Amino acid sequence: MDNVKNDLIFCEKCHRTLKRSEFYLSNNLEKYPNGGTIPICKKCLTMHVDN
Repeated sequence: MDNVKNDLIFCEKCHRTLKRSEFYLSNNLEKYPNGGTIPICKKCLTMHVDN
């Protein structure tokens, strides 16, 4: 599933489509092949880490 289209990305956790700036980027393109974008938005990832 290609979740990168026109700089809008689908968050797998909250099921919202957000701008690319709302996602963290990784240099590990093997693990995150869609331009290095982590598939969980910043809000959801921060919530996950805080718990």
